Amino acid sequence: MTIQKPTSITRAELHALVWREPRSKLSGIWGISDVAIGKLCVRECIPAPPPGYWAKKSAVGRVSIAPLPMRLPGQRELVQLRAINHYELWHAPVDLTEEISPPTYDLTVEEVVQPAFERLGPFRAKRDLSDPHHGLRRVLRSEANRAEKLKERDWSFNKPHFLEPRFQRQLRIFGSLFFILDSIQASCDVVERETWIQGLGHLHHLIASVSIGASSVQLQFLEPENPKGNSDLPRCSVTTLRVGRSDRGGDFVDAPDAKIERRLDDIVKTILTLAETNMRAADCSLYERRLERKRQLLADMAESERKKEEERQAAIKAQKEAIRREISDAATNLRRAQEIRNLVETMAAHPDWIGDGRPDYLSWSVVALAEADGIDPMLKPIGKCFSSWKAGAIR
Repeated sequence: MTIQKPTSITRAELHALVWREPRSKLSGIWGISDVAIGKLCVRECIPAPPPGYWAKKSAVGRVSIAPLPMRLPGQRELVQLRAINHYELWHAPVDLTEEISPPTYDLTVEEVVQPAFERLGPFRAKRDLSDPHHGLRRVLRSEANRAEKLKERDWSFNKPHFLEPRFQRQLRIFGSLFFILDSIQASCDVVERETWIQGLGHLHHLIASVSIGASSVQLQFLEPENPKGNSDLPRCSVTTLRVGRSDRGGDFVDAPDAKIERRLDDIVKTILTLAETNMRAADCSLYERRLERKRQLLADMAESERKKEEERQAAIKAQKEAIRREISDAATNLRRAQEIRNLVETMAAHPDWIGDGRPDYLSWSVVALAEADGIDPMLKPIGKCFSSWKAGAIR
């Protein structure tokens, strides 16, 4: 079977191909490395052949194939083999005869989220950072480097940013969520953000990001210690974990009888729900952009046709005006030529050009008749008399 070179395929097609052909062969066909194919399978939760699979298949002939699991929240059924360049996507040629259909889904958001949620657990909070999740290591490594520099030189800007108990708690909660989401191959990371506030200087805070498939969800703590009136560091009267945006996500408020650490299951389910809804919102946004692109192209085509018609009408008008001028000029020149010839005949009887003056008359008549012949349209090629006229040019 001939394998085409697609730019995107379904999860089912990718699953079938990686179990039917070695990744080294697929990489040559698709133009991406076998490592990239492996990472793609991990990101999309598509089981791939284990080491030694192809040798065993060659020896035995038939081997078992891991089934394709259901897609996770935030994953699309259509897998992009290469990163999407949105500029090229927007400016790509569009088939204006193609009908653009809105995105449709066989399952509801809850029907996608619930099976994935049931695969997770246990929902236990980490008590310390002795064995941190790899998503925290970038921040913790920076903190350790600052601590080492502080030992060498006791300068204020070498002081670690996140030694306060509230930050340590944030890191523990983020790490706990990351460990829970590891079983569905979610990509998790915590980054440090810096905000400068007049009168307070540089303030640092943490942002967590959870990526599942094509969707990403951000998590941020809102603390009572945060300054007022700053959008980067929203302030709450009680410690609150915000999952996603305030208008689309969920806020988990720390309460004596409902600590955030005890609500990890609700937080994880909210993350999964947001991953799916964000993905669907992005699909709808892409659909709207494609419609807008099609409308824009149709409008541009209509405007181009309008301008072409205006130019055509202007050219026709200019041609008709030129033809009218040429006809008028031809009629005038024909009349002048005839008048000059009549004048030559009449002047032959002039008393001064009879007898001794005859040679002067003959010389003058040659010049006058040459002038008449020079303007007479009947003695010129028709193309010179009516150069603007082209048969069938006027529509």
